[in-house]
Amino acid sequence: MFITSERIILDFNKRANYEYEQAPLRIIRFHYSDRLQLSLDLTFQEAVRGCNKDINVRIVDTCPTCKGTRCAAGTQPQKCRTCNGTGMETIETGPFFMRATCRSCHGRRETIPKPCYECQGKGKTAQKKTTTIPVPAGVEDGQTMRVNLGSSEVFITFRVKASEKFRREKEDVHSEINLSIFQAILGGAIKVPGIYEDHILQIPPGTQSHQRFRLIGKGIKRLQSPGTGDHYVHVKIKVPTQLTTEQKALILSLAELDKNIDGTVNGVTQTKSGSRVINEDDYPLLKSIRQVLSNLPLGSKKVADTIEEQETDTKRNSTAKKKTKNT
Repeated sequence: MFITSERIILDFNKRANYEYEQAPLRIIRFHYSDRLQLSLDLTFQEAVRGCNKDINVRIVDTCPTCKGTRCAAGTQPQKCRTCNGTGMETIETGPFFMRATCRSCHGRRETIPKPCYECQGKGKTAQKKTTTIPVPAGVEDGQTMRVNLGSSEVFITFRVKASEKFRREKEDVHSEINLSIFQAILGGAIKVPGIYEDHILQIPPGTQSHQRFRLIGKGIKRLQSPGTGDHYVHVKIKVPTQLTTEQKALILSLAELDKNIDGTVNGVTQTKSGSRVINEDDYPLLKSIRQVLSNLPLGSKKVADTIEEQETDTKRNSTAKKKTKNT
């Protein structure tokens, strides 16, 4: 990806010409306001992993024609005749003599008889170049990095695009996973996408929604110190919305047995004794499910078809259990 920086590039040749007029042979120094400032767009993965990005930029570098000698082709600098190559001259002001920087060579000790046409004797020009910027792993949005390109100092500000999967907090990274209700109840394992590689996360039985798991050392590499952050995985339980008749019958049978429900459950009727029953006419599979849950072989006992019969069966089962204990 190439980043064009024409709109924020200063006219270095114009600046150099101004300084040359004020002090023709003085070493040109580009102040802070003259330094290049660029913005570089990165994806989330490029920022946390690090990468190399190519950019097009105009920088001040050694003149390609004179190779920095400031002289036209076939010529060389000459020793300053005014100061005899010392860089200093003696100036007489009335009865006093003063040593000052040579006004001819401006302290360079040499003069350029024929300046280079391209750089006008400055040895440097503004040039458009393509260069590769090494982006270190772990940079954050808004951070600025200083890079020396040729004779220019470039300040690059990173603009990191937000990720759809990850949320960053310093060196830590956060993500979400969706668990089925059965994984949450029974436990299991699930693959979690990481920033460098995928991880297998073991889910303990009874995992709750919004529970958080910590993957130590699986976060982002620290930029200015050794080590890495952590990866925090946030759980969301995915509740099924479209159930088959068999699936609904199974879940209703579990609701019939659950004693920790506050309130009511659609499809489950509360009896006078406080138990919950389901009409088997709507779910014929319930009869078989109840027999399996009661550890009874099919056909060994008639299961109540109505709420009233269910209450009678419940009382009869309680009496039978008491007799068994007494025996």
